[in-house]
Amino acid sequence: MNDDELMSEALFRKAQGLELQGNWPEALVALNKAESLADNNHDILSKILYQSGWVLYLSNKYADSMEKAVAAEVLAEKHDLLQVSAKALRLKGILLKQKGEIESAKESYEKSRNICEKNNFRRDLANVLHSLGNVCFNQDTEKSEDYYRKSIDIKEDLGDIIGVQKSIIGLAVIHKKRGELEEAEKLYRKSLKIAQDSGYKSGESTAVSNIAILLKQRGELEEAEKLYRQALA
Repeated sequence: MNDDELMSEALFRKAQGLELQGNWPEALVALNKAESLADNNHDILSKILYQSGWVLYLSNKYADSMEKAVAAEVLAEKHDLLQVSAKALRLKGILLKQKGEIESAKESYEKSRNICEKNNFRRDLANVLHSLGNVCFNQDTEKSEDYYRKSIDIKEDLGDIIGVQKSIIGLAVIHKKRGELEEAEKLYRKSLKIAQDSGYKSGESTAVSNIAILLKQRGELEEAEKLYRQALA
């Protein structure tokens, strides 16, 4: 790689760290600079385009996110960069689902899933299985549950504790929808313990809020109020 390409990759790595810290504006600055330096290095450019799309999605800039996701998908497909293709297709599916284009979202997720299964991209496979669980939730809870459970199995094997916590929340929501409130509460409490043990504050807040809603429905208002305050703390 030439000097510009090396700097581009360094900025890409920096942006990944900034994204994990929640510093999305600075991550986008680094990614824009990285993109301008990537030149014809298709490998790093495709990764930058995908990462830009992801950070734009987190920043609620959905139209811009879709533009980057599609650009990453096209470039990755052209140059047989399969893992970037899988990631970009999943992001595209997330954005399509958000627009209410459910069948198109499923199609994009399934393309991503096929790439992951054929190439043993297990972490990406776990993520897209979770996304399939989300997109199937309103139409087929059994299929949705199956996707979440498969995602959990892979995440447990990989040691992705936070990923497991998120998928357990999905299972809890399914049981709640079916009216299986006792099982839903068990799963919410399991997800809460995982979040607390791992220091995952966002996941802890989500679990606490959902437990509080169940308690309120049972008439346990005082305990529910305590949990609401805990979630807001």
